[in-house]
Amino acid sequence: MVREKRPKKKRPPLYLRDSYLVSYPKSGRTWVRMVLASLLQSMGKNPNEMEMVIAAHWTYSKAKKKIELGKSRVVMVFRDPRDILVSYYFELTRRKRAYRKDISHFVRSRNYGISTVINYYNDWYKHRDMLGDFLIVTYEDLKRDTFLEIKKVADFLGLCPNVTDAMIKEAIEFSDFKNMKKIEAGEEKGNLLSSYHGTFGRKHKDQDPESFRVRKGKVGGYFDYLSSDDIQYLDKRMRKKLHPFFQTKLNSGVKYLFVDFDGTVRETVADPTPKNPKDRRPPFTVEEIKIIPGIGKKLKEWREKGWFIVGVSNQSGVEKGLVSEQMVKKVAEETMNQLGIHFPFYFAPHKYKGDLLHLRKPNTGMAELAFREYGPPNLVESFVVGDYTSDEKFAENLGMKYVHVDDFIADR
Repeated sequence: MVREKRPKKKRPPLYLRDSYLVSYPKSGRTWVRMVLASLLQSMGKNPNEMEMVIAAHWTYSKAKKKIELGKSRVVMVFRDPRDILVSYYFELTRRKRAYRKDISHFVRSRNYGISTVINYYNDWYKHRDMLGDFLIVTYEDLKRDTFLEIKKVADFLGLCPNVTDAMIKEAIEFSDFKNMKKIEAGEEKGNLLSSYHGTFGRKHKDQDPESFRVRKGKVGGYFDYLSSDDIQYLDKRMRKKLHPFFQTKLNSGVKYLFVDFDGTVRETVADPTPKNPKDRRPPFTVEEIKIIPGIGKKLKEWREKGWFIVGVSNQSGVEKGLVSEQMVKKVAEETMNQLGIHFPFYFAPHKYKGDLLHLRKPNTGMAELAFREYGPPNLVESFVVGDYTSDEKFAENLGMKYVHVDDFIADR
């Protein structure tokens, strides 16, 4: 059977002929486009007959052939490349059926992987002064303060004061994530992008939620899909290749202070064995807790400075049958009582076997649990405090600074 090609949509006339909205696929461009379409409607124009600006996924090399250099206004939407890759993977596997391998292969692939995303944004940033006026907004900032960022875009495009604050708020409300999901699913009318170039609102063959253009819209959602190895690979590539401007934008997340417990917060307990007469272990009972002098005061000071403290501890005694998980939690709680400060605590119960080995330091599983619950990290500001080589390697794997507990307490 020969399939008929779907005719390409013709671009409607433009309200702003010298302005452009660009982004890598799956960066939030559709959301911004819907807001602009709603603003256009508030200005008395019909979005079915006119579009505010050209919206495209052009690379810079393609864009320079299409726009008038030095006389254009370009708005670029930047998003965390890790979230882009996860969203784009589902676009290509669940919606377009154009990719068959797993997500680990995808993030490393030549055509779609992290290098392609990095090169796209780096090239645009390198040539930003060639364009005329250039504004970068981030998906993360749009989620954090949508009104402020859209107002910034409207000012940049020269829409204010004709576009009022009330109109912006109304457009944001209409373009709310939940409403856009309903529009795409056909549960709500009013698709202002129906005549625009693109596929938003096109009827789905199935109801797979991962196949929708408006999928989850979550900042840091990549933690739910990528393995520890995948995340470490992407983080290292981004630190090495992504322009510092974008790295700074990404590092607006939570300022974590990960603190090891045994040997850092509390003293370890002598536990000599024939093979290792100097062996030590964590305290298994409340009576064995001895807080290391000065650590509680320093943790309180860093919390007051704005750091989010998370305790992490390897507890292989659980696997060996020396202590129960309930007792580990009880002893940790009493440890924090004696410190005079409470914070989230994660522990790895396995050393040799089990499906939770990824939690054990120097693996990053415990940190990833924290990221999923409390938000992505600010890698520049976050750091790890510990006393052992596994703590130092843990920090390295996270891309964070390591501080030995002695230096931490002494403010060195």
